[in-house]
Amino acid sequence: MIDVVAVCTHLRRFSGLELDTLDEAMPIAAVACAEYSERLKAPEYADEPAVIDALACVCLYRLRLRSAETLNGETSYKAGDVSASLDPAAALESAKRLQDNALNSAARFFKDNDFVFEQVGA
Repeated sequence: MIDVVAVCTHLRRFSGLELDTLDEAMPIAAVACAEYSERLKAPEYADEPAVIDALACVCLYRLRLRSAETLNGETSYKAGDVSASLDPAAALESAKRLQDNALNSAARFFKDNDFVFEQVGA
């Protein structure tokens, strides 16, 4: 099984998530690890860095998807002369690209269960 703690540690390292958000990510990571552990070609691939990275990106996407559902429109912060804004749609799109790229990089470790052979009628 893919190590949930390793995935969350990697997720925190590259995303800069706070600990409270990481607590929210733990169940999401556990579900993703269970789901993708079944897809591994061999159990020893569970410790591969590309697999851990891919699962961290899957978790980031699922967290962004969850937060996009609760936020309406752009979120902005202002402190004195400095302001920052975050468009949830842009953050979600970026997380989706990260997830897709990471899963493509780790594809050699996973079975392709989504491909279907169909007969073409003449």
